[in-house]
Amino acid sequence: MYNFSFHMKQLIKDISRSCRELRHIDSKKLLVAISHSRNNKKYGLQAKLVPLKFQGGRRVIRASGDWYCKMPPLKYEGEDILYVIYFCLPRFQNLDFKEKLTIVFHELYHINPMFNGDIRRFPGKFYQHTRSEKEYDQTVQTLSQNYIRTTRRKWLTNFLLYSHDELRRKYGDITGLNLRLPEPILFKRNKARAE
Repeated sequence: MYNFSFHMKQLIKDISRSCRELRHIDSKKLLVAISHSRNNKKYGLQAKLVPLKFQGGRRVIRASGDWYCKMPPLKYEGEDILYVIYFCLPRFQNLDFKEKLTIVFHELYHINPMFNGDIRRFPGKFYQHTRSEKEYDQTVQTLSQNYIRTTRRKWLTNFLLYSHDELRRKYGDITGLNLRLPEPILFKRNKARAE
């Protein structure tokens, strides 16, 4: 049996130690989960980062009027979790090595440099990827190439060399953390109490 979440978490831990631009990431406060892609097509969602706080790291925001939205805390093994990264299997694992590593860096680069539960925000309306998604992709490709060139723990990326079926043939069933995220709670704040 191969625990995808465990091995990806080990890789992320090494990336956050090795890559200056991602040293703000505390892997203890990040979960790696798997979701199952509905089909084996190459195109579609491969991975996604889910921040567990709102803009600026706030847990509560005003939705409209007296209505507020609260993100409930998520604890895992005694840690307050700030981010969850989902990898869609088998789709993610069936990409080539370079694509897989770039996607890992793509999702990690979305994590706010303050590591406050919010995403990294760029100026303007294209706050997730800047005005040019191509520029964003070039940044994460450079980071991933630098990592693979300089890491002393290259063996941590070995599982990315295999397709989903190859990994299964080598190790048996592929498992990982299946996690249903807490959903924001909408509530009405009493004006008298709020003031």
